[in-house]
Amino acid sequence: MGEEAKSKVTRRDFLKDVGAGAIGTAIISAGVLNPNHAEDAQAAPGLLLIPKDMKPQPHLGEIRKHMELFLKELKPFGVIHVNLRLNQSAIDDRVPFFVDWVGTDDARSTLSNRGLPRAQSGDRFGDPIRSAVYEEAVGPTPKIIDRDWCEPGKLKEKTAHSQLLGPRAGAMYQMFIGIKAVEQGGGSRRCIGLLTAGFPNAKNKKQVQPIMEQWAGWTSTQKPLVDYIAKTFTLGGPIVK
Repeated sequence: MGEEAKSKVTRRDFLKDVGAGAIGTAIISAGVLNPNHAEDAQAAPGLLLIPKDMKPQPHLGEIRKHMELFLKELKPFGVIHVNLRLNQSAIDDRVPFFVDWVGTDDARSTLSNRGLPRAQSGDRFGDPIRSAVYEEAVGPTPKIIDRDWCEPGKLKEKTAHSQLLGPRAGAMYQMFIGIKAVEQGGGSRRCIGLLTAGFPNAKNKKQVQPIMEQWAGWTSTQKPLVDYIAKTFTLGGPIVK
């Protein structure tokens, strides 16, 4: 009885851990976790992101630190924002949701002036916006692709739900790369999500690409973001060939 009681995670306790504010509310309303019992995190289908220790908020904070370092490394090449989408945990299909967006001071100011402060906060966590670039770059053969939104007709591929944050922040050119990771403890190698970098034009794309490949787990000198995600969450996404 005592041990069973200790294993229970009440909704109140869960909200206390993740915060009753924007991130905590988004986590529960989006179905990221079932706050009623820890065992459900491994058993229940339909969960977006499954933290192995049932403590989402500290992990989202750690992801933000990694994303800030990612932007810092790319900023000298004109990149003004980066963002991260991950795939829903424990499934092979492409089911993306938004995790984080980080921009330069100028990019954040531009979005705020255009009435889009939400783009910079945790409120967007869990947004299930599908996109053509996710479908193209995330798959059994992960890809790195780009989009020049100044090209005629390119913006038409954006869905009605897309917030066009990159172009609205001044990033009319974006590069996207599928993230490769292996579940810790042995398991399938998956394409677990998508990293995006946006800048005003394509002038420095050749310098940016190898850095993105490191951050997306494509090289032996990969950055710690992928390892952190793999050790912290149950992975999902297409199995890499």
